[in-house]
Amino acid sequence: MSKLDRYNETYEEYLMCKKS
Repeated sequence: MSKLDRYNETYEEYLMCKKS
């Protein structure tokens, strides 16, 4: 589960970067 949470965090950051 920890791995999944980490992946979600990275994915969120990626989306934010793409949005900007």
